[in-house]
Order: sequence, then C-alpha cells, then structure tokens
Amino acid sequence: MSLTVRKAAFHDIAVLTQFLADLFSIETDFLIDEARQREGLRLLLENDAAAIVLVAEHEGRPCAMLSGQIVVSTAMGAYSILVEDMYVAPFIRRRGVATKLLEALEEWGRERGASRMQMVADRTNDVALALYKKNNFVTGRMIALYRSFAEYNA
Repeated sequence: MSLTVRKAAFHDIAVLTQFLADLFSIETDFLIDEARQREGLRLLLENDAAAIVLVAEHEGRPCAMLSGQIVVSTAMGAYSILVEDMYVAPFIRRRGVATKLLEALEEWGRERGASRMQMVADRTNDVALALYKKNNFVTGRMIALYRSFAEYNA
C-alpha cells in the first residue's frame, strides 16, 4: 500500500474540514460548523511550535488526519500530547493508517519532550476504542468535562 504521512498545510483545510464533518457526524458532543472547523484548523496550523495536524495520503490523495497539541501534565511533570481529531476515510480503514498516524504523532511529541499521549473518545465508538486499546492506550477513571463560554455557544 502506498501511504505517506506528512504535516498538513493551509491548502489542506478544505479536505480536513470535510473529514471533521464526517467525524463530528458520529460524535454527538460536537456540531458540524464549517466556519468553526476551518478556524480551528487554521489556529492549529499557525501554532507550529505546540500543535500539529498530520495528513495520511494514499496514492497522493488525503485519506486520514490526526491532530495533536502539546500540553503540560502536572501529574507527569512533563509535556503530554493532547490527541485531538482522528479520522480515517472508510475506504482505507483497518489497514494500519491510524497506527501510522499515532506513531508519527508520538515521534513529533517525543521530539518536543512529551512523555505520553492523552485523549478523549466517544464512549459509543467501539471500533475507535478497540483501535486505541490495540495501540496501548488505557482507559482511566477520569471523565471528560468541558464548558463553553457564552459568546461561543451561538
């Protein structure tokens, strides 16, 4: 299989926005809002020192994405990678693409002093949860909580 993983660029935003729409269509906590997703991607791409968006290409065609950001973990006393959005197109799932993206993200994080990866995942997405378990993620007892500011709820 011809697969390459590379850092995303601004010209990828259109296809990445579509990937996010597909992803958010199964995650009931998030709304599909193309303008917000474009802005989020732009912010990640501009924050080169502490964030990355990776794109996997099959035969020169984008087929998957993964984003991550460096955060400080006081529990670890070190940097950690907050794994954000992972999407793999249906035509290429179960062929190791997600694992390659996670490996590339880990390498990027290690180069920046990160000692672990952490994420939240939809508790009903059994396929994704099995993938993360296969890639040595463990389920802790913590739960994800978030609160939006009023001006961003519109």
